Amino acid sequence: MRVVKEFSHNNIKYSVFSWNEKYLLKAERGPMEITLKFAELDLIGEPDWEELVSKDLESRIEEQLKNLGTIYKDALQKLG
Repeated sequence: MRVVKEFSHNNIKYSVFSWNEKYLLKAERGPMEITLKFAELDLIGEPDWEELVSKDLESRIEEQLKNLGTIYKDALQKLG
């Protein structure tokens, strides 16, 4: 697995990896993470990942991380 790019935006750490003819876009905040996989063959060249995140995906990723945070807190309460 090769690290292609790492950047942060609005308290979310993003990492892009190249692995098995796929790009993996990983978003992390605290103990939560989301990974999106893109087949290299479906893309024309290497995307501008920061632009993609800031324009199209950021609000949706933020919402999913909030949902995961709620699930995480509920799980901690049940375990504790």
